[in-house]
Amino acid sequence: ANYTVEFMAAIMTLDLTNTDKLHIFKQELGNLNIPVLPPDINKSLVEFSAEVIEGEKDEQNIGGAMSDGKLRGVRYGLAGLKNVGVAAMENLIAERDKNGPFKDISDFCNRVDTRQINKRALENLIKAGAFDSLNPNRAQLYSGVEMILRQMSLATQERNSNQVSLFGDQVEVQSIILADVNDWDLIERLKCEQEAVGFYLSAHPLDAYTNVLARQKVVPSTEIAERAAGKGGFIKLAGTIQGIRRMKSKSGKPYAFLSLSDPSGGFEVTLFSELLDAVDDFLDNGNSVIISAEVKHTDDGALRITAQGLETIDSVAM
Repeated sequence: ANYTVEFMAAIMTLDLTNTDKLHIFKQELGNLNIPVLPPDINKSLVEFSAEVIEGEKDEQNIGGAMSDGKLRGVRYGLAGLKNVGVAAMENLIAERDKNGPFKDISDFCNRVDTRQINKRALENLIKAGAFDSLNPNRAQLYSGVEMILRQMSLATQERNSNQVSLFGDQVEVQSIILADVNDWDLIERLKCEQEAVGFYLSAHPLDAYTNVLARQKVVPSTEIAERAAGKGGFIKLAGTIQGIRRMKSKSGKPYAFLSLSDPSGGFEVTLFSELLDAVDDFLDNGNSVIISAEVKHTDDGALRITAQGLETIDSVAM
């Protein structure tokens, strides 16, 4: 009641590496109107943390009775990203605390040890947007990962050899000049973000189709169970494909369970053989679709969503 933001940051830290639970907590933050601040190489801690958002007032008294009028958000912890270790981030933040925020990517290379951050960790930090404050062009940074690692290695060698210039200053490697690369579009940006975080953090691919979803009278995933109450019924759903599990019935016919997400959460839809054969060509991860589905509760109380029709969202939007 009194420290809502701090409490949410604490329980997210307890499940630092549990992507499924972090996704649930992220949705709860949205329900509470608490901003989720993205991972930032200059602001994030190892763990999730409460952070005052400069210049913003807490109009809804989110902090509870102890609110001081300042809006707080939960800053994403760096170690909450996939394949980014706690020890590596502790060392990185120790360097930041000692010598100040990183000024640019060259400054980062001069100060961070390659023995602490490997290629996979660096790639996921970039994909998640942790370097946006240094360079918002994620595609440019990602394409230059090998160069960044070489510069980091060279700077590490220079520090370890304790070479100094004629003026007695520590020798630094030259500034990095990255290739001129166009940034990722929204869909590619979110796809990479999902790979690094485990879910879409800054936005969702369906956010670009708000008018289409409204026109099609699409039901949010949070309302599926309510629509399935009683005898169930038929509804339209929209989602971005996260995965597919293919099965065969006792008679040998193929069917599949399609995992999808929308801005409200995740859900699973069953596709039987006839429809599966018709739409199989575009059942790729990352594709967004609109589904006509039957929803109902089974005898044991489980929610069943069975697709009756499926189209790509782009074909519906035309």
